[in-house]
Amino acid sequence: MIDIFLDFMLGSFRVISQFYFENQLVFNTIVIGLAAYNLFFNRSRNVQSDSKN
Repeated sequence: MIDIFLDFMLGSFRVISQFYFENQLVFNTIVIGLAAYNLFFNRSRNVQSDSKN
């Protein structure tokens, strides 16, 4: 009975969430990698702009 309510309320999100949970390690690795890259890239850009002034 609960599955019927979840299917009705969430709709297609259940399929998307099932795909996400199956591949959660890959997605989280990509997100953390992009965040670390942006932190490093922005830090080096800020250091370069500070040294020019």
